[in-house]
Amino acid sequence: MLANAFTSIFVEEFKARAALDGAAFAPLWHAGGPTWTRVMVHSENKNSVLEKTLVRWADQTLGPNMISLHRWYTIDLMAVSPAFDQKMEYWYTRPVALVEHENRKDIETELWKLAHWRAPLKVLAFYQFGEKWLDEKLTTARRIVEGAQSSCPETDAEYLLLVGCNNRDGVTWRAESWQCGSTGWTSSSHATGVLIG
Repeated sequence: MLANAFTSIFVEEFKARAALDGAAFAPLWHAGGPTWTRVMVHSENKNSVLEKTLVRWADQTLGPNMISLHRWYTIDLMAVSPAFDQKMEYWYTRPVALVEHENRKDIETELWKLAHWRAPLKVLAFYQFGEKWLDEKLTTARRIVEGAQSSCPETDAEYLLLVGCNNRDGVTWRAESWQCGSTGWTSSSHATGVLIG
C-alpha cells in the first residue's frame, strides 16, 4: 500500500533529521510555528522531513526524477507524473502524491484541500493536542473524507494521517490510513526513539 511505504520512509527521515540536528532538535520541536514548519515541510535547501520523504517515496514508487512542488495551489508538497520540467506546461502532469503539514490545531482546512484534489496518495502530518482533542479531530477527519467521497467519489485514493506525539519515551507517530472503497481506517504506531524532552 502507498501509505505504508510513505510511513516507513517518513519515520526513517524523522529519525535521521533528529540525529542530524542533535541537541538542537528538541528546541525546534518546542518552538513550533514557522521554525518547526521549516524542519517538517518548507526548508530553503529542500532538506525538510516531508520533502525528503516525498522525494524518496516518489523515487521508489514512481521512478526517479519526480518533482515535489511547493505551495502549488496551496498544497504544501506534491509529486507529479510525468516528471515536470520547465520545457513543458504543468497541466500535462498529474498529481500522484499530495502532502500537507499543520503545525496548529486546524487540520480541517488542510484535510479539506486534500479531499478535493485528485491523487493516489494524500498525506496530512499534524500533532496531538491531548487525547480527547485527537479523538474529536480523527472523527472530524473521517467525516470530511467520507463526505467528499459521497459527492465526488474516488476509487484509487489512499489517505494517510500522521499524528506526532511527544511523550516520555520520545516522539511517536500514529498513522491512520484509509483506502477509498474500503470499509474502515487502519491504525499503526511508530516509535522513533527521538527524545524531545
